[in-house]
Amino acid sequence: VSRSRSSRSRLSCWYLAALHCVYPLSTLPDGVTRTICGVPIPPDAPIYPVNFGYSSSSGGGNPSSSFSSAGDEECVATALGHACHLVSLMAKYSLVHLRFTPIAMASKSHMRDPSIPTTRSNSRDGSDFPLFFRGVERTRALAAVQMLSMDVQQLLSVHGLMPVDAQPPTSSLFANLQNIVIICRQRFLTALGGMDQAFSEDTG
Repeated sequence: VSRSRSSRSRLSCWYLAALHCVYPLSTLPDGVTRTICGVPIPPDAPIYPVNFGYSSSSGGGNPSSSFSSAGDEECVATALGHACHLVSLMAKYSLVHLRFTPIAMASKSHMRDPSIPTTRSNSRDGSDFPLFFRGVERTRALAAVQMLSMDVQQLLSVHGLMPVDAQPPTSSLFANLQNIVIICRQRFLTALGGMDQAFSEDTG
């Protein structure tokens, strides 16, 4: 049983580490700007409320300023869409049932709050919160970003990792995702006996 559990843990770490090839996360030379699949997340992107509190009825928080350009807004929507799918895959490979459900649809992704019943009266908005800002109620989009961040914190907890308190706040979500991938890769290599053993298994 112990050996089987160890094998499943190693396989889970391998899957999570391999996600870097699908959704590569990196930091630009300025040490602040994060990228996912080469899409930069502007450090000053206003995607977090001033008071970071989620309320399913209002979206929570105080909206900050608008985007500096339509291009920045589209970059953020694309990056959040990538992050949404990445979190969904991480949860699947970690065998974790997330508190909020990521609905990956590229730059039109959503976060779903299962605790909100969908009725005919709220079917327009309901339990789905947009992970993009164009043409939607801003407080709902801010709530969606917080839901995604809370799912990432749940994944960190499952893997025994502490959240990275990155600055600016827009970097935190992506820094924590990057940390999960890095640590899982290290654990996988350690389980194999290091880089030499990993190379021999790849070539053998």
